[in-house]
Amino acid sequence: MENAAKDEELKKVSGGTDEEEPEGPVFHGYLVGDDCLACGVCAEMCPVGAINLTNDYVAVINQDLCIQCGNCASNCPAGAIRRY
Repeated sequence: MENAAKDEELKKVSGGTDEEEPEGPVFHGYLVGDDCLACGVCAEMCPVGAINLTNDYVAVINQDLCIQCGNCASNCPAGAIRRY
């Protein structure tokens, strides 16, 4: 997917606007920042298995499974997952 199309898709998912540029993808109210280390701690701590690491080594949160418990954000050693 081209970058512009990817950005537009992320805006649709996050409800963002051009004025609110997230610094990474937003999933179900959580921003996965560019500072993600792809260490996998968030995936290990997720009680419903809603987080996977992509081939690009970034955490992706499955919005259909996420229960918004916050374990990913509170356990991320880099602080890369934040409420958005």
